[in-house]
Amino acid sequence: MLQEIIQEFGRTQIIPYQKHWDEVQPLPIQFFEQVGNLGMIGSLVPQEYGGSCLSYTQYATVIEEFAKLDAAVALSILAHNSILAHNSFCIRHILSYGNKT
Repeated sequence: MLQEIIQEFGRTQIIPYQKHWDEVQPLPIQFFEQVGNLGMIGSLVPQEYGGSCLSYTQYATVIEEFAKLDAAVALSILAHNSILAHNSFCIRHILSYGNKT
């Protein structure tokens, strides 16, 4: 199901804009809002903190499917800042060792 959602999103929201994005950089914030509305930003964050609470396997599928469409988009989603923590680079540490204060 994740694959189908991302592929359909890619057909309408990535492929038509790839050349333009490559020329103007960076990706527009509206794009990340759309990806967030799909539940693909904050993928590893528990729902109680506003995330999607995907498994690592599901998260890998998300990144893989976006990479099939556009590697730069996939890397941007991989590193995109969500709830003040990068999806892949430090969110696990914050969830494991952080506190609510």
